[in-house]
Amino acid sequence: MISKTAKAKGAERLGFGFYFDTFAKGYKARPHLKAVAKIKAQMKEYTRRGWGVSNAYKIEKLNRLIRGWINYIKIGSMKGLCGRLGSQIRYRLRMCRVSDRDKSGKGI
Repeated sequence: MISKTAKAKGAERLGFGFYFDTFAKGYKARPHLKAVAKIKAQMKEYTRRGWGVSNAYKIEKLNRLIRGWINYIKIGSMKGLCGRLGSQIRYRLRMCRVSDRDKSGKGI
């Protein structure tokens, strides 16, 4: 029978990657790079300027996506990642608002 075990460093299971925390002297989970890239791609899709839906609908879709992702990955270490994703979301939503103002002809 073949063993399915792997070393924690570099392993990826169910969207989690593992790293050695020198302060706690043990391995901890965090979102894997593939999972982070996937959530970024979905956020980018929901905040496209050319998507012809209201900003309220975009925010509703983003909230649903973020809540589900955070609730799934919450056991991992991701304080810094959440800050970076939050700033990226705010930037893209501001971009959508400016785009809407440009289309309406009211200016800034």
